[in-house]
Amino acid sequence: MPNILDSLSISIDDIRRKNEKPSEQLRAIVDLLFRLTDDAPDVMRFLLILNVKEFLPEAKPLHETAAIIKIIRIIEAGIKAGEIRNTTPQLGYTHFFGVIDNTLRLALTGFLDRKAESYQSQTWLTAWNTIVKK
Repeated sequence: MPNILDSLSISIDDIRRKNEKPSEQLRAIVDLLFRLTDDAPDVMRFLLILNVKEFLPEAKPLHETAAIIKIIRIIEAGIKAGEIRNTTPQLGYTHFFGVIDNTLRLALTGFLDRKAESYQSQTWLTAWNTIVKK
């Protein structure tokens, strides 16, 4: 898991450098997660479905990893910039990624019968609408 999460953290750093606005950064992260779901499903199953504590009892909880902390900081920046409604960054993360993660899990388990990318646009809109400042 450390290598997977380290790679994800590095990808998030790259996304943050290439995209100025928090909404653009979140969109790029969602693009990455959907691409990984279709191209590297075992990695995404490990992140989203398996109980990591069973395999790596000493591992940090996912929400304490650098990758997730960086995403929460992006949401915090979006709140400060006025793109994201006023909430706690952790709750914004929960609302936004609850939609994303659940869709990806359902694609990985076969409940959704097409590739993840076919659900990406609609999932992005639904997730974004849970946190966007209107």
